[in-house]
Amino acid sequence: MIRSAIMVPLRVTVNPLNFKVQVGNEKETIVLDNGLVTTTLTIGTNNYYVQSSHAIGMSTPTKLSAAPTITKGNVYVPVEMYNILYSESACRI
Repeated sequence: MIRSAIMVPLRVTVNPLNFKVQVGNEKETIVLDNGLVTTTLTIGTNNYYVQSSHAIGMSTPTKLSAAPTITKGNVYVPVEMYNILYSESACRI
């Protein structure tokens, strides 16, 4: 079965959700943090997780329909990444 990805621009979709976007030391990584949960995305790596911003605890890394990509200077992520950021388990971390 071929699975297509619905990709959304990262910055314009996380800013209204109160996530701060920070480019990591390596330009291939992006850190998202809203004060409750955080995650690090790596361009080209299909591996998504969420962890607490303040306590020890992390979700199981999950593969989604696509890895984060850069197109014309903008980072795009699969829309289902937001299911991980706002999953019930992430709210308990």
